Amino acid sequence: MRAGVSLGLRLGQGLFLCPPTIEGRIRISAGPKEPEMSTRQGAGQRPRDWQEGTALVLAVLILNILDLCLTVTWMELGLAAEANPVMRLALERGLLVFASFKLGLVVLCLVVLVRFQDHLLARVGLRVSFVVYLSLLVYHGQGLILWSTMP
Repeated sequence: MRAGVSLGLRLGQGLFLCPPTIEGRIRISAGPKEPEMSTRQGAGQRPRDWQEGTALVLAVLILNILDLCLTVTWMELGLAAEANPVMRLALERGLLVFASFKLGLVVLCLVVLVRFQDHLLARVGLRVSFVVYLSLLVYHGQGLILWSTMP
């Protein structure tokens, strides 16, 4: 063993090197520190990042459902066609296949993003998804305004 470094044990993770204790004995570490809590949160509550991520996931799901309803409405009125070629193929198989595929695909992507939420790319991906769906809803809103002003 090198001088100035003691051998530590982390439960379930094997051996690792850690700085020496004052007495120079073998130190047992409980593992990495838990994420810090916000000062406004009490005991037993989850960190603010988790709450923000949950809110974004729910928002993306709600925006996806609204996009689905508005897209179907526009197509039923004959005022629009599905722009996404993959979703257009699903729509040709029927409305139930279209809705199931659209919702299932988004849920699957959200599950992957939540599963890897500790990675920066997943956190960015969730925010990008939110912005994209919000933009789609703004687009639908502009269409509703134009449609309501038509003679």
